[in-house]
Amino acid sequence: MSGRFLAPGVKPVKPSKLSVSAAIPKTFVPPVLHEVGKLAASVASVSTTDLTIPTGGSATGNPRNKCALQPGHSLMDWIRLGSSGKDLTGVGAAAGNLPVTLEELQKHGREGDAWTAIRGNVYNISEYLSFHPGGVDTIMQGAGKDATELFEEIHPWVNFTSILAKCRVGPLVQSPKHRESAVFRTSKSGLGGGSLPANYVSKENAEKIKTDWIQKIDSVTLNFYTGSLSNPYIEVMPPVHDSLHVIITMPQMVHDFVFQLSQEVRWPPQLYVNYDTGRVDVIFEKVIKQIWTHIGTTKTTVKQLKHGSQSPILKGYTLLHRKKLTHNCYFLELARADGTVHNSPLGKHVKVFNSNEESRSYTTVPNIIGRNFSTKAMQTQNLCLLIKSYPRGAVSSYVCSRSEEDYIASTNPIGLFDLKTIAKKTVFIFLVGGTGITPMMNLSLFMLQRRSVPCDKVLILFFNSHEEDMFLKKELKSLESEDRRFTIEFILTQPKNGWKGLKGRVSEEMLLMELSKLPQRSMSEKFFAICGPKGFMESCNEILQTKMKVSAEDIYTFQG
Repeated sequence: MSGRFLAPGVKPVKPSKLSVSAAIPKTFVPPVLHEVGKLAASVASVSTTDLTIPTGGSATGNPRNKCALQPGHSLMDWIRLGSSGKDLTGVGAAAGNLPVTLEELQKHGREGDAWTAIRGNVYNISEYLSFHPGGVDTIMQGAGKDATELFEEIHPWVNFTSILAKCRVGPLVQSPKHRESAVFRTSKSGLGGGSLPANYVSKENAEKIKTDWIQKIDSVTLNFYTGSLSNPYIEVMPPVHDSLHVIITMPQMVHDFVFQLSQEVRWPPQLYVNYDTGRVDVIFEKVIKQIWTHIGTTKTTVKQLKHGSQSPILKGYTLLHRKKLTHNCYFLELARADGTVHNSPLGKHVKVFNSNEESRSYTTVPNIIGRNFSTKAMQTQNLCLLIKSYPRGAVSSYVCSRSEEDYIASTNPIGLFDLKTIAKKTVFIFLVGGTGITPMMNLSLFMLQRRSVPCDKVLILFFNSHEEDMFLKKELKSLESEDRRFTIEFILTQPKNGWKGLKGRVSEEMLLMELSKLPQRSMSEKFFAICGPKGFMESCNEILQTKMKVSAEDIYTFQG
């Protein structure tokens, strides 16, 4: 069905090289830097650190695929052109704010009319082609498509936002017509029977993912069995050229499953992850309500993660909803700009960036806006964050001031928290200050629905300075009435007259009093988690380890 579904995101084929950077040697700071200001300074700060000018006139930091630039096409010449007032975007007054769909981007893939997308932003590189140190042919391999993956592989350190600042057309966005009920279909050839090919085993048997599929008259489900408590990161990418990618990131490996389904289905799918068993279900609605004789074709590839853990990779998001919860705390729901459907692994955080590429870490939360705090809230297919905005917070104030449909850059979920460390624990005590509650929200829901080792109790001691600082009190309290195993205590360190709840700073006396109310279990069955301001976390650790003699193995501190 090629051509009937124009997917909002394209995974580019890896060409040889793509470079958007030039370099300046450490010893040379040309006078033009003082004239063009911030752009040149930021370019110089990157290039003088990582790159040098090799012989032959090329200014790329890679000694291969060099191309001698024509006179008048040096980096400084490019900076002068950008500062001349000439419109390098070609879109006039809309420059920088024009949303661009993948369909529109694909129309600009030739010399003289070349656009490319990097990290969720679209740039008109038509004027830059002759300034590119690697030559026109190499950079044109990223024209008319999303070249993020290629850029990340070759030189992710390059400050392309400064080099191409005057070329920015706008954010890369998902086409509205494909956000709901878009249809794709793939090859009729494929497998018979009711199962996928042989179970996929990664290199050296380090990790295994079993696969299967089931169907109803109106839906088909792809099943992936990642292993108990594996806490995978799942990305279901919009189909490109009739191929559907399901990418599963595990602690040591990235598994890429490529499907060509035998019949038409609707986009987007529903994604469900059972974090206890590790089962992943990707559910598609069938266009024609009938039983399939086979699923189609599939192939799998695997990539060993460097250093044995997932590295941060920038993703582009659009802001769907923003809700002010208190005078300075906001709930944000973001969707991948390329239309990818994904989950949020438990206890992981993302790095969110502002327009100056400064970042802060925020832990993902369940979507409980307009609903009770319950296990159903865990299954969200967007990125949900709770962020406290500070007047001098370069990232928090920027992100919390965005409007719906604005572009926001964030990494994939990362972090060291391992669900397997709490596999045998049954009593959980979470000590949190302010927005430090964020990692405990999904963890609490998970513990209460865990079946392999049933949870006996979840206690959250939630510290805030003032009553007006507290957020989601009604939603969080709703879980107490739903499940008696859950208790949350709101504690104020600077209460006003009339406050009837607990008050004071965290102390050994307070913790012993609250622990006495819990089910009597051995210390080996208890698990403490801490998150909040630095001083708060230090006090909690000192009390638990020094005064209460809790083993460090039974305590996890979430670092910001």
